[in-house]
Amino acid sequence: MFPTAPRGAQPVPPEVESAYAWRQHLTEPSTLPPISAQQLPPKPPPPPPQRDPQTLLVLAGLPGVGKSTFAHAIVAASEAPGWTGRKWVRTSQDDSRSGRRQEVEGDVRAALAKGVNVIVDRVDFNPEQRAHFIQLGMERTPRPRIRCLVLTASDKTLRERLEGRTDHPTLRDVGQAIGVLGRMRREWEAPRAGEGFDRILTLRESDTPAVWSGDEIVKILQRLDRSMPPRSYGAHRGGHGFGHPPRGRGASDHRSHSYHGRGYAPRGGLTGAALGPPTYGAQPWVARPARDAAPAPW
Repeated sequence: MFPTAPRGAQPVPPEVESAYAWRQHLTEPSTLPPISAQQLPPKPPPPPPQRDPQTLLVLAGLPGVGKSTFAHAIVAASEAPGWTGRKWVRTSQDDSRSGRRQEVEGDVRAALAKGVNVIVDRVDFNPEQRAHFIQLGMERTPRPRIRCLVLTASDKTLRERLEGRTDHPTLRDVGQAIGVLGRMRREWEAPRAGEGFDRILTLRESDTPAVWSGDEIVKILQRLDRSMPPRSYGAHRGGHGFGHPPRGRGASDHRSHSYHGRGYAPRGGLTGAALGPPTYGAQPWVARPARDAAPAPW
């Protein structure tokens, strides 16, 4: 061992000090000098933050049911401090410049490309109307969650809201609004299995609060996550689809199916597999246009 020089004495020659330090390194590893940053291997980059899946939410409901109120509320909630999920963007035909569905489709396509959640604020009164937006979601890679929120209200409530509403961008006249309500009610077809939605949630009038808060919005989105995926109802040969059996001479007896009670499913029973997420490859419902039918104004 080489003794260290006492205080006040001449400094130890460098070669002696180096030999002493080297001997200490061999006997006491804890005295090794720290490794420089250049000698350390580079750290792997941190994993990207986990984001919630992108969502395309299609609203469905008659005029005056509260679709726009909910759509504005979910956008405001996503822009408030403390919101950790993706931002929401509202698309609406009523607020579009041309008032045409094609412009709304372009807005939905652009918003999906930006990676935000999209809510479609339209009546979407039948499968044909909803199929346009379902197809937009299925064209995306990766495919977003495609969900439907159905809002309902009594006829009395709808009429009261339409009569008291003066700021609607298109239905400014009460008589016109009541007329549109009657026509939409006659043509209304509720969303169902087989259209291409991952989840379908129906809100009754009693389920909708007077004012949509951020907490209420989160609860609805959580209910959508927990809701049962729609099931595909098998169409019988010769029937008209959606699980209804054929009628008339030669029709099969639907009593042979597993369930015969009321209010559970269309007649024919639940014969298809669940269409829950991810439902990749599912095809949306496409209506066959009637012969010589005039184009719809919407």
